[in-house]
Amino acid sequence: MVVEFKIPIEAKPTPRPRIAKSGGMYLPAPYPTYFKDLQNYIKGQYFNKEIDPEQPVEVLIEVCKRTNPAYVTFGDADNLAKGILDAMTGIVYKNDSLVTKLTIEKIQDKYPCINIYISQDT
Repeated sequence: MVVEFKIPIEAKPTPRPRIAKSGGMYLPAPYPTYFKDLQNYIKGQYFNKEIDPEQPVEVLIEVCKRTNPAYVTFGDADNLAKGILDAMTGIVYKNDSLVTKLTIEKIQDKYPCINIYISQDT
């Protein structure tokens, strides 16, 4: 069984953490808002809990943007995937270390979106 998420927002690469004047770490705006939006879309579309959260999974991520995928502005595939995988932690699976196969596709499209397909690794 494949679980699908269709998220109508533009994917953002995970930025490097910054050091605050107080010495703590933070992720620069607008990333925290994007991450929360991503989690809310995933929670809103994950009704039947078809994936065993403690078993390995395979993930296919399609990142759609209006930009040609070859352009630098599209973002590095690993940085695009990191935030998406982290957003599913605790919702779809216990930890993203359970992802045994990851495929990321950058697609030029009319509208920005993120499509995620997850299946239990057998």
